[in-house]
Amino acid sequence: MKPVGATLLAAPLLLAACGGGSDAGDPTVAPDLTEQPSTSEPAPTVDTEQEWDLLYISDSGGFGVAERYGSLAEEALGLTVNVHDRARGDLQATKVLERIQDESNLGWAPLIREAEIIVVFGNPRQAGATADLEICITGSTHRRDPPVRYSAADWQPYRDLLDEIYAEIWRQRDGEPVVLRAVDFYNPVISAWREAEIETECVAALESFNRTIAEAAEAGGATLVSVADVFNGPTHT
Repeated sequence: MKPVGATLLAAPLLLAACGGGSDAGDPTVAPDLTEQPSTSEPAPTVDTEQEWDLLYISDSGGFGVAERYGSLAEEALGLTVNVHDRARGDLQATKVLERIQDESNLGWAPLIREAEIIVVFGNPRQAGATADLEICITGSTHRRDPPVRYSAADWQPYRDLLDEIYAEIWRQRDGEPVVLRAVDFYNPVISAWREAEIETECVAALESFNRTIAEAAEAGGATLVSVADVFNGPTHT
């Protein structure tokens, strides 16, 4: 799937990460599952003389986004943002976990500890999920059987992997706050689904996938940035 324009994708990501009147951009710490955080504490201030690091992890859907994201973050925060673009073609969540655990010069563990902003997405291929969303991930209009496996249980291995990724990020942070963002999946081929007569099932399958990402993000202390909402509208159709 080809990525959308970098500016278009970066803008909604940044609005959620560094947005105006809310505390959506405030760094957070690992979630306390036994106690809800107070909402009355003052937001952290930003020292404009310091530099922040942005680690952007994605598959090809994030190609070209990191630099624009960094520029918008600089404008919003008034400081220098060093961009570490780790968008890779077909980057699977399994590889994300491996690389954020890797302490070598080629690994991402040092960046996880250094970054003040982390955006993360890894696709579900090779995660062990039994969902058959792959039927839909194409612009082909040829008639074919629609997906039939996209329940929460079908996505559970992927969900477990996302849980591991967030847990590893917080372990690496060791109590240090971070702006942690998760990204879901938008749909640029709905007209092709319609022509292939698989629209209803593919929309449902994609909704199930994105719901898995959202639930994992909430449980893992990340804020979801829904590019599906931005590009597909509130009904995603």
